[in-house]
Amino acid sequence: MSDFLKTLLRQVGDIWAKLSTSQKVVMSAVLVLTLGGLIGLIVWAGMTGGGSTYATLYSNLDLGESSSIVEQLKEGNYEYKIESEGRTISVRKDQVYELRMTFAKQGLPKSGHIGYEIFDKTNLGMTDFVQHLNYRRALEGEIANTIQNLSEVDKARIHIVIPKETIFIERQMEPTASVVIKLKPGVKLSEKNVEAIGNLVASSVEGLKRKNITIVDTDGNLLSNAYGDNEIAERTSNQLQLQTNVEKTLTNKALEMLEGVLGPNKSKVKVSVDLDFQQESRTEEIFDPESKVVRSEERNEEQAEGAPTGNEKKENSITNYEINKTVKNIVGAVGSIKKMTVSVAVDGSYKSKDDGKREYSPRSADEILKLEDLVKKAVGYNSTRGDEIVVSNLQFDNDFIERERESMEEESKKDMYMEMLKIGLIVAIILVFILFLRSLAKSIVEALNPPVPSFVGVGEPDEEDINLPPEAKRTNEIIEKVEMIAKEDPDAIVNILRSWIRTGVEE
Repeated sequence: MSDFLKTLLRQVGDIWAKLSTSQKVVMSAVLVLTLGGLIGLIVWAGMTGGGSTYATLYSNLDLGESSSIVEQLKEGNYEYKIESEGRTISVRKDQVYELRMTFAKQGLPKSGHIGYEIFDKTNLGMTDFVQHLNYRRALEGEIANTIQNLSEVDKARIHIVIPKETIFIERQMEPTASVVIKLKPGVKLSEKNVEAIGNLVASSVEGLKRKNITIVDTDGNLLSNAYGDNEIAERTSNQLQLQTNVEKTLTNKALEMLEGVLGPNKSKVKVSVDLDFQQESRTEEIFDPESKVVRSEERNEEQAEGAPTGNEKKENSITNYEINKTVKNIVGAVGSIKKMTVSVAVDGSYKSKDDGKREYSPRSADEILKLEDLVKKAVGYNSTRGDEIVVSNLQFDNDFIERERESMEEESKKDMYMEMLKIGLIVAIILVFILFLRSLAKSIVEALNPPVPSFVGVGEPDEEDINLPPEAKRTNEIIEKVEMIAKEDPDAIVNILRSWIRTGVEE
């Protein structure tokens, strides 16, 4: 151990010996808290990746691919970590890109699906059954890989059943398929996405019809059409959905118009429509008798000889006319509106009184008529179609809204008070900590610089010393200093005396 370290330890020991019991307890607590905070900070930094030397190589792996990658990492003596139940592999940061390029040459990762690369290796002893099985596996893998390219899909798995061909047409069964989809967190597939996936699978398998495809997610929810091959039920469902969409669209139009005029929560609108789902096709022929054109004309001339008046000519002409005709082929639209009923309820106006309460005032008949005209224009009202509309002025029951508003204000006040209390506690803790550090620093300073004891007569000349010669005065001063040093540091005096004794013995 070096002299500097020995001196430092001795000084620390001297300081510790001079501290009182309470000061020693406080000092120990401060040291323990400081070391604990430093250790916690280091551990937290390591957990958050601040000092981590590992980075993610691959994530969301299938267990089969994960085991294959781990085996190759072991063979190459690479350092790695396995997380997320074996689906995430991390390696050293400086090896991530090198390993990714290495595994990319081997076609890894493959996301667990084997596509047409299964036929890259030729097996001469392969039977027809194995050949068909591999074809189905490859087809399922390729379709799954295509579906996984959708931004909403995390994983996909396909099961295809292709029945054996038979010479009896009436016994030939149709292919079927099921699709299991794992969606990304917080994402939901729309009906268009589901329909697109179904059409993709149906177009990828020969003879597969859209109605024979079932699409579900990993939570067990059926995403595809629940009616299967029941065309009547499917058509009815589509009609109800179309009617709901039309009613919702018209309601939003009317409500948007009223809220722009009256303000929010001042009106309620309900639109009910009767749609015509029968498709009508008719042909009309319209003739215009006032308009005619020459279609054909024929003239015959004959000359008779021996007539009394000489040669006689006969002329016959036939003219055929065509009447103007218009032919119309009319195909009626499916889902057209046969009748529409609109119900509107509007709230009145309110005025604040001197006591803070609100007074209700109903709207005038003129206002109601203007609002009715606005709604008619917004929804496309047609009186010849038999449409009906009712606009009523009613006082809305807003007690619940008022209670909720008051409750929210109370909660807001409580949150504000709690926030102020937290801030006050934090400020108080900081002040107490500052006072504690100040007291601790004062105690340490006092321990390091103890008060110098006052000795009677030291440094103050007595009346007798005034008349003494200079040599005697000098001797008394030295004796007083020695006494003071002996009282302050007796160990130093003992060491000096020991050295004197040892020197005298040696001489």
